[in-house]
Amino acid sequence: MITKTAQQRHKILCFWRKHGLKATIDAFGAKRSTLYAWWKIYKESGYRIDSLNPGTQARKHNNKREIHPLLLKEIKKIKIRSLPKYGQR
Repeated sequence: MITKTAQQRHKILCFWRKHGLKATIDAFGAKRSTLYAWWKIYKESGYRIDSLNPGTQARKHNNKREIHPLLLKEIKKIKIRSLPKYGQR
């Protein structure tokens, strides 16, 4: 599926190839590194426009809180000792 964003990026890349880097930066405000990154993705995909669709921006690794098992065991012991009927009806 080709999105409007992919079509716009393709248009910018075609303009860049035809008119050069300076004209493209002036016309679209795209940075040099961005153009080269888009071109690399476009070229490696076999020049498919749908490869220019924006990817996910979610983190690859989420930070998860790690609690040492011995510490967790100690917390449970203290909780049971101080509130023995906690959770019972």
